[in-house]
Amino acid sequence: MQNPQSHIAEEISQLVPEAMSWLLWQIESENYTRLLASHGFGNQDAATIHQKWTGHEQLLRQAVEQKSVLRAQGQGSQTKSMEAVSLELIAIPLVENDAVNGILELIVTNQVSMEAFLQSDQVQKISHELGPKWIKSSLPGTPGQYADSQKLLEELWQIQQQTPPAECLQALLDLIVVKGYANRCSLFQKVGQKTQLLSISGGSESDARSPTLQSLTEFAESLFEKEFSSPESYPAEDLKEYSLTAKTIHVFIVDATGQFHQPSLLLLEAFQTHWISLKPEFVEEFPIWRMALSTQIKQSSAKRSKAHWLWPILLLVVAALVFLPVPMIISAEGYLVPVERRNLYAPETGTIHLKDLKLPENRLVEEGQLLLTITSLDLETRLSALDGEVATLNEQIRSLRNTRPDAERRNDGRDTVDVNIGIRLAELKAELTGLQAEQSLLKHRIETLKIHSPLAGQILTWDAEHQLAGRPVQSGQHLLTIGNPHSEWEAMVDVRDVDLQYVKQTLSENSQQEWKIISLAETDKRWSGVLETLSPTVEQHPSGQAFAVAAIRLQSSEDHLLPGTRIRVRLNCGKHPLGYVLFRAPIETLRAYLWW
Repeated sequence: MQNPQSHIAEEISQLVPEAMSWLLWQIESENYTRLLASHGFGNQDAATIHQKWTGHEQLLRQAVEQKSVLRAQGQGSQTKSMEAVSLELIAIPLVENDAVNGILELIVTNQVSMEAFLQSDQVQKISHELGPKWIKSSLPGTPGQYADSQKLLEELWQIQQQTPPAECLQALLDLIVVKGYANRCSLFQKVGQKTQLLSISGGSESDARSPTLQSLTEFAESLFEKEFSSPESYPAEDLKEYSLTAKTIHVFIVDATGQFHQPSLLLLEAFQTHWISLKPEFVEEFPIWRMALSTQIKQSSAKRSKAHWLWPILLLVVAALVFLPVPMIISAEGYLVPVERRNLYAPETGTIHLKDLKLPENRLVEEGQLLLTITSLDLETRLSALDGEVATLNEQIRSLRNTRPDAERRNDGRDTVDVNIGIRLAELKAELTGLQAEQSLLKHRIETLKIHSPLAGQILTWDAEHQLAGRPVQSGQHLLTIGNPHSEWEAMVDVRDVDLQYVKQTLSENSQQEWKIISLAETDKRWSGVLETLSPTVEQHPSGQAFAVAAIRLQSSEDHLLPGTRIRVRLNCGKHPLGYVLFRAPIETLRAYLWW
């Protein structure tokens, strides 16, 4: 048998051959339209493409309000050429019993050819005769329609038979809509003083907070407050008070005896016609409905019984957070180094050439061993200049000394010449003494450019050759660190500024408080130690956090510790409430805001 959409497309093509495509809309309420069928959109999704059309919803709304044919202009593009094409949208309201139940929307490109159609009787025929039939035939499961609907009903019945009672409610409501008893049906239950929506079918809105469902809930609540016989019908005049747009609402009492202490009402809404029978066959299935409701109540009771246990557990958790004391452990990270170690710095600005780098391959050095030599061109240039100046002064002094005996042999009474030579000779000697002192100082500074190991031990600096060879260095720049691995060891750690107050408070009570130390690389290696020094100042790290450096001397250590081993230290800072230990950071932040 031909399906409904193909049948509609055939009739429309005969009546309006000029229409390149069309959309058939069902009007369910003032603010909701549903697309029942479409034709002529190819591979495009007709259910979503119209959402991009500006002013489309306004066109449909005006056609419903005015109950007359409306026209609108639009533009589209051809798929292959992408050229703009002028379109005309024609909305024909489909009227039954003086109410607009749907809209046939035609899309044409030849506007002139449509003038004759709009002036013909075909428009009235579509609007009042064919259109309403098309809508009824497109609704799924409408009684008396196509064989496909009967097959669908049989499949739904099989599903209903195989569905557990607790899950039947939604299927039962869906079946009522599919069979065409109502456009929308809903099931309400009275729970104490509250009216609760259990399930709904046939509507576009499922959120109980929506205005439409809130109005429906208010209507159901008014039914619970009065006595009525089941079933009972309420026309549109009685529904306007609750802002409901249905033409009729039929009410059935599912649980008439109230044996589950929660009365249940079934509301069937008709928005188009009054075809529903007041004694439909689904009333015979109300025992199944009550069975499903009973199962739901048992599940709700189980949930409520569980909820009764939650309050004591919650109170117990709160009491534990407030009153249960637990140790507050402060942790910090750092590294291990020998206590006996020395840092070597550049005494002058210069360059370290590769040939002047004398670092042993095994990294072990002896006390006084030459490690490297810094070349300073400034000092060497200055020393060379001083050597020249000293040589020049020595030559001048020698010349004056040779001149003085000749002046003594002349006895012509000119003693002034001899005095001047003596004065000049004294000046040159004084200048020579100063230059020689400066020369001696430069030689000492150049000698200090030879860097020797201050102790026997091991070079702790990583990859020193790569860092120093051929590199210029500045005066005071750190070059190497030498440490004695056979001496005692200590941990250098960074204590966060937010933890300092607890560390200081604990150490003020017991300065020998034990710190637990664990290796981050080998967690089975553990030590203990006591604080040696704690920096009185806080340093700002590039990460944005502030730390204070602490040195912790290991109480006992192995012989084969690796310098630079990453470790974590832990200090027990006494007992505090569990909630404060777990949420210390947000609590302190809140205190800071409350203080200001």
